[in-house]
This record gives sequence, C-alpha cells and structure tokens, in this order.
Amino acid sequence: TFGSVRDSALLRGLPTAPEPRAADTATGSGPGTGGEPPWRHRLSRLSEPEGRKLLTELVRSEAATVL
Repeated sequence: TFGSVRDSALLRGLPTAPEPRAADTATGSGPGTGGEPPWRHRLSRLSEPEGRKLLTELVRSEAATVL
C-alpha cells in the first residue's frame, strides 16, 4: 500500500505482477483431488514431522525457481 500512495525509486524498477488466472485463484488447481494443489493432498496424509519436511522442500524448490 505504501507504493500505491507514494512514488518510490526503490519500487519503480520492479515489474508489475500479472493478474491471477481463474485457475490460479483460491479454489485451487492442478491434478490434486477436488481442485486442490497436489501438495495439499500429499500433506494431509503425512505426520507432522513428515509434513514439515515436505513443506520445507516445497518452499526451497519454489525459492530456487524464483532465484
């Protein structure tokens, strides 16, 4: 919200994010059950330690993709 109120030299060079597509909205998408992302279905079947490991791997993978 700060950037929308004041022009910022720091934020000026950043690209604008595209609008989400209908398939990417909160209802979920992908090959998971019920339109959910596949990781959500996998996560629901794991114990807490296994779930934390899966989420850690997911975050690392997504961060590596971005970087």
